[in-house]
Amino acid sequence: MDLVRGDPHLPAGHLPADWPAEAAERLFRDLAHRYEPGAEAIAAEILDRIEVPAA
Repeated sequence: MDLVRGDPHLPAGHLPADWPAEAAERLFRDLAHRYEPGAEAIAAEILDRIEVPAA
């Protein structure tokens, strides 16, 4: 299921008890925290290689 597109962004009290939004958000935050340092290092390495032409 595409939770991002299917999530109506209603307050939790208005959603079914089995609605996966809270678990999905926890998973997203856990994965973002886990992968952020490596992703930042890769981005910095790539950006350091890009030459910006002088204006």
